[in-house]
Amino acid sequence: GAAWGQPACTGDCDGSGDVTVDEVVTGVNIALGTAPVSSCTAFDASGDGVVTVDEILTAGSAALEGCPSGGEGLGVRRFSLD
Repeated sequence: GAAWGQPACTGDCDGSGDVTVDEVVTGVNIALGTAPVSSCTAFDASGDGVVTVDEILTAGSAALEGCPSGGEGLGVRRFSLD
């Protein structure tokens, strides 16, 4: 199904709750200008329409260490249609 809302994790393109190497590669391609931001809006954590090095590093950390648990702040709600 299609998911709406902010992803819980920078770089989690498919909303699966983790970041894969393929997703990190997508983020690098967006930053280099060889892929559009629309190919993975989860990399644009700041919402400014570009992917920056710090957003890639955040996603890389999530790929290695896992996504944050979401226990901080208000959390994230996801809605999906199946």
